Amino acid sequence: MKKLSKVIFASFVLLGVCFLTACNTKTDDKPDDDKDKPQVVLRKALESIQLDTTGVKLEYYLGQAFDSTGLKVQAKFANNTTEDVSSSVVVNSDSFDSNSLGKYSIVVSYTYEGRVRTGNYTVEVKSILDNNIKHLVGLNIIFPQVPGSEEGQTKDKEYVYSVGDDFDVSDVTFEARYSDDSTTPLSADDVEKNFEGIDKTTAGNYTAVFSKTESYTDNGVTQEVTVKNFVIVTYLNPLTGLKLKSGTVEVDFGSEFNTTDWVVEATYKNGDTYIIPAGQYSVSDVSTIISGEQVVTVAYTEMGVTRTCKVTVTVGKNPDANQPIVIEFNASELDEVATQISTPLKYGDYITYICKKVDSNTKELDGVTYTKRLNFGGKASALQNMGVIMPGAGTIEVVYSASINEGDERCIAVYDSAFNELQRGDAVKVRNAVQKYTFEISEAGTYYLGSTLSGMYIYGATITIYPAEND
Repeated sequence: MKKLSKVIFASFVLLGVCFLTACNTKTDDKPDDDKDKPQVVLRKALESIQLDTTGVKLEYYLGQAFDSTGLKVQAKFANNTTEDVSSSVVVNSDSFDSNSLGKYSIVVSYTYEGRVRTGNYTVEVKSILDNNIKHLVGLNIIFPQVPGSEEGQTKDKEYVYSVGDDFDVSDVTFEARYSDDSTTPLSADDVEKNFEGIDKTTAGNYTAVFSKTESYTDNGVTQEVTVKNFVIVTYLNPLTGLKLKSGTVEVDFGSEFNTTDWVVEATYKNGDTYIIPAGQYSVSDVSTIISGEQVVTVAYTEMGVTRTCKVTVTVGKNPDANQPIVIEFNASELDEVATQISTPLKYGDYITYICKKVDSNTKELDGVTYTKRLNFGGKASALQNMGVIMPGAGTIEVVYSASINEGDERCIAVYDSAFNELQRGDAVKVRNAVQKYTFEISEAGTYYLGSTLSGMYIYGATITIYPAEND
């Protein structure tokens, strides 16, 4: 029995060995799928770079040089490998300016097998003055005070000179102004002066520059601070003369006088000359109904300086010397003026008027209709008159009325330039009724019509100038 058991056990062991052998045996006719597959090898291509600025200087003070020491750069490749390429990178700091406050971008690049990858980091330039150091922030200039345009007022002195003159700004004083709002007086020797560029031979505005410099040290860094201020120095080339260089100075009797062909030349202190455009100078009136020579005034103003010159104009003889000259004035032709006229207005070449107002009021006399009037607010004066230029003897016939009260003796009168009464006309008898009065003028001159009292109105006038032989 024991012998049989051993036989059976030995048989099972043999079967197991055969089974294991059969399982691990590879037959030659069965192909191996992995044997012919291509093997994949990843290429070392540059993908990116990574900057580590932990040990790099990122803050600078004004004047400090750029330094990239301590910069670490890792390159990453396509085969999942990395390398420290810190010694092979190019650092571009072209944008960095150590003399200007602000932030700057530093560009780092690395090249491998023709492929370039870049990165950047930011640095900042600061001032040691940011460290709460009291420092200079400004330079105050204190000007001498001179009288202002109104009584009791003052203003800063202005430094204005004529070309060629020496300028002097030694009377200004100075203060240094600091970051804590304190100020310190300075002497003239405490500031630097720069007068370069001031040309006293040429008109223009120039600057006299003053500056103050102080130095400060912190964290081993020294920084200078310079503040500036200036005074405006003005050189003018003042107008010194005026003359008529060319132009017509003869005019026919009774024709219009004009200066369209006149060439007027201005002269300046430095000898320069300038032809003044027409319309920028003025010429006084010429009466072309007066034969003979008349002196007119040419005036020109520039930068507050006025210069004049005299020009003699000759008016030709009157071709109708035996005929009187008659000039008609009707206030209906005037523009209405609602308020006091401030300066005399002209009507033709020989009549002026200045009055309280020109208003509408219709009257008729001897077949002539008048729709407006000169309204005088008071007795004849420089502000209440009608002026008549008489080139010779003649008559002035005036149409007038007045707002009279019972017992009034309101009269129209003729006055001289000082408003002395020369002749008196008839008193107005009916309130606001128009009437005429004729004044005889014996000699040439300027005469003024007005009222002996207020409330007088002039509607029109006829001026007759006698021929020369009747003077």
